[in-house]
Amino acid sequence: MGHIARLCLVLACVLPSLRAQAPPVPQAKIDAAIDLGIAHLLELYQDGEGRDPRVKPGAAMTLTDRTGLRALVVYTLLKSGVSLHSPVVEKLVSHLGSERFTSNYDVSCMLLALVALDPVGQRGWIDELTTYLVKHREQAGDFGYPGGGDLSNTQFVAFALHAAASVGVAIPVEVWSDLARAVSGYHFKDGGFGYMAGTPSSNTMTAAGVGVLAICEIELARAGALDDDTARSMRRARAEGLEWLARLPAFGSETMHGGWLHYFLYGLERVGDLTTIDTIGDHDWYNEGAAYLVDAQDAHGDWPGTYERAPTLFALLFLARANAAVRTGARFAPTTGPRPRPFQHTAGTDVAGGAMLDAEGTRTLRMWVTRLVSPANAAYEWPEEHGRGPHVALVEYLLDDKTIEVALGDPERPAGDQRFACEHRNIAPGHHRLTAKVHVCQPGARDAKGVRSAHGDNPSGPAPEDHIITTNGVEIDVDEGAPAAVDEPGYDPDLDLVLRSHAKASGSSVLSKLSGWDATFTAHHVIDGTPRSAWIAALEDEHPLLNVRLEEAQRGNVVRIALARLVPRSPDVLTLPREISVSINGAAARTISIDSDTRTWFELKLDRSKLVNSIEVRLIGRQAQNSTVGIGEVALFLESK
Repeated sequence: MGHIARLCLVLACVLPSLRAQAPPVPQAKIDAAIDLGIAHLLELYQDGEGRDPRVKPGAAMTLTDRTGLRALVVYTLLKSGVSLHSPVVEKLVSHLGSERFTSNYDVSCMLLALVALDPVGQRGWIDELTTYLVKHREQAGDFGYPGGGDLSNTQFVAFALHAAASVGVAIPVEVWSDLARAVSGYHFKDGGFGYMAGTPSSNTMTAAGVGVLAICEIELARAGALDDDTARSMRRARAEGLEWLARLPAFGSETMHGGWLHYFLYGLERVGDLTTIDTIGDHDWYNEGAAYLVDAQDAHGDWPGTYERAPTLFALLFLARANAAVRTGARFAPTTGPRPRPFQHTAGTDVAGGAMLDAEGTRTLRMWVTRLVSPANAAYEWPEEHGRGPHVALVEYLLDDKTIEVALGDPERPAGDQRFACEHRNIAPGHHRLTAKVHVCQPGARDAKGVRSAHGDNPSGPAPEDHIITTNGVEIDVDEGAPAAVDEPGYDPDLDLVLRSHAKASGSSVLSKLSGWDATFTAHHVIDGTPRSAWIAALEDEHPLLNVRLEEAQRGNVVRIALARLVPRSPDVLTLPREISVSINGAAARTISIDSDTRTWFELKLDRSKLVNSIEVRLIGRQAQNSTVGIGEVALFLESK
């Protein structure tokens, strides 16, 4: 062998270890890059719509053309540590509230933003967007624009539905099982994933495929619907995808990833944090990506891209580790007041001292397990891994014996001191008990892909079940006065008969101007399919009256009315009426009492279905003096009894 060949062989063996040993990027540099990127976005979107400050005054506006892009800005700002009360965030959400979302990309980005913003106060909107996504699945179970599935749309929708599920929105279990099967069609023989059937494997789509399968496993486990065969199939595909990614020479290389590098890093962050892994092969995935991004940021705080439309957003989401349950850095450290006192933790019940459960918080609950490396767990450690802990497939966290969160493990490696942290938001008021189940792979029973190993006790038989280490519970008390999300049927504009009828609306008066808002409040907004755009009566109008006339009569039996609420928060000048009086086709009016200030919709059910030509609504009384009232939407549905 020649000297050059020997040198190449030595380098091939040494360079991976050198890369793995590269010093971590100082957190101070990462925080500085995040701060500079945030400052750039806050300046760019200071008017709530978006304008590049480097463009000369009077020139055409730049990249602000999609509602979904601005929704992704909201999500990025919130996940980067910007307050939900930031004027820029409020202006962005205010503008987005009056717009219709008609593509899966846009709906997904808005859903992510709302869950990060206010999962209780915006529950009605969250339900509405979730309904849209579930309804617009492709036949195979994946997602397109809609119209023909692709893995990129599917990735965004899966992230969004996972976020909605994490705050208590009910999503049919078949959405996850169908999605898992559909994604297998994007998984190719080389282990990678492609954009569509017949397209080659790529870094962006392999990260997407692994991330979506991780979400499917989490959600199926949360629903109690994860059977062993499905789990093995998804873990095998995920392991092969990770092996494909591990063969890449670098995760922070503009030349290798072309114009989609930042989007790739966005997907990579999801993979790393969803599967709770620090390395992919010999790649320290976060350190490699962070090192590149810190150096590549320009003086404006931007990350220039080529094909991508949102490189700065993707870069910030990566640096801030938007999907991680436990986040680090100065921006996320508590600055004032004492840290919440953790609940008392106790030892595991299967084996004394085998696992411990910690938790802190109440409505937002952070939970994790410790003491997986323990003499009590030595029987579950694999050969030659003594003292490194068992291999963990997943950890279930149960509230009152119902699974609320799932953290995935890496069946290929011992757990060590990993804590499998999760966060759960919006726990209902009352007394609860939290427990955990740690699913560990039996030694020698499965390989890295979740398949039975040839070294098992019975290689020809079925793979054994994971062993489960359980923990004792911790008691949690949530203040009865804490706000809770109201479970209501989501609004589906496709079923709203008023929108089919070419309706016209008129009101007794209109609020001409509202300080801090540049929207209009005319009566047309009650028939535009967007409950957050509103008709608001003038302050001096003591008897507000709205009339909706359907030019094409529609047969219906349920009238739903959304009262005026502006997002992200209503001004003090806007209140709720005490009652709503509704007249159909000029008949005797019926009254609806406003008995809750948390509900989005109030409904009137007719005794039987009838052709509806007109709906007249009177707003009676006001729940606050010196305020006005209004209506966000008037809808008509035909529902089976």
